[in-house]
Order: sequence, then C-alpha cells, then structure tokens
Amino acid sequence: MAIDPVAAAVEAIAAYLETELGASVSKVIRGWPESAEDMDLSGAPCVSVTPPPRGTRVPCAPKSLGSVTVSGVTTHTYRVGWFDFQCQIDLWCGYRDQADTVGALIETALVGDPPNPPDIRILSTDYHGRPLTLTLGDSAADYDGDTSHKGEWRVSWDLNVSTDVVRTVAHVAITQLDIEVGITDSGVTISETDTVFEP
Repeated sequence: MAIDPVAAAVEAIAAYLETELGASVSKVIRGWPESAEDMDLSGAPCVSVTPPPRGTRVPCAPKSLGSVTVSGVTTHTYRVGWFDFQCQIDLWCGYRDQADTVGALIETALVGDPPNPPDIRILSTDYHGRPLTLTLGDSAADYDGDTSHKGEWRVSWDLNVSTDVVRTVAHVAITQLDIEVGITDSGVTISETDTVFEP
C-alpha cells in the first residue's frame, strides 16, 4: 500500500488511460520521459503523466473510513484531510493527424458524458482504494517550425486532481470477558458480574 497519494494517483491515472486508449497509444509513461526513455513515435503515439512539484492540503476532523482486524491487531483508517494537485498529461506523436485524433480520445476519456458532471472519478487502488476526482483543465499544443522535421508533435493538458489524505492507526484488539461470581448462603444466592478486558 503506497503512502504517497500523488504517486498512487499517477499510477491510477496512467492505468486508466491505458485502458481507455488501448492500442491507439504504444505506452503510457509514469513521469516526464527521461532521455533514456524509448519513445519510438514512428508507430503509435506515447502518453506521459507527470506529477506536480507541490499541491494543496486542507486538514479536516478525522472521519472513520472503517477498520479491519488481522491476527489480533485492529487497523483503523481515517480521512484526515483533502489534497488537491495538478498533473500534466502529454501526448507525444510522430504525425500531426495523430495529435488530433488521439488528442480527441484523451479528452473524451477525461471528460464525463452529459448529463453527468464534467469530472471523472476513479479509484486510487494503491492508496487505500480512495476515490480520485479528475477535472480536465487547459490544453496547449507545442508546435514550432522544427516540429515536422523532428517528427515530434506534442499536446499537453492540465489535469486537476482531488483526493483524500488518509491515516491508519493500529491497536491490539481487546477482548471483553464477563466473569460471573455467585455465593450461596442459607439457600440464598448472591451473584455479581465483573467485566475485564484483555488483549
């Protein structure tokens, strides 16, 4: 289970785009493509999901999200805040028409169909299975005079992401034991029940 909501969100978004885009892209890269990254654009385009350098955390009163007991240890999960940040989605293409057609597929994947709200909700399975709300922001095409010669057409989108901040607390499970003690004297029984707790 990841402890970083941003890293978990990048993985969830990348996996979602892999499913939605299918064979229209060759791969979805986690993070900004490094110089050693194999980006052969002669066939299908590539997509990258780049995390932000920072985000905005807003604390809230802890809210229980549930608990689970394993081997005598109970782990409680709490939402302790919200986290908003912005990822960058980049589409890297070898041809201009791919930038147009696959770009339209990306926008379709990241915008809800009417009459639903325009945002998309997916689960961050690597971060306690918490929901991610994705809202597509501005886009920009990075074309210049050398784009055609280099064979590298790039379109970028801002993707606004909202999720929970989660904390877990583990406790040794406590067992309640009721002990009843009875005393009989002259045919009269007096009983008393004591409650004890033990790990």
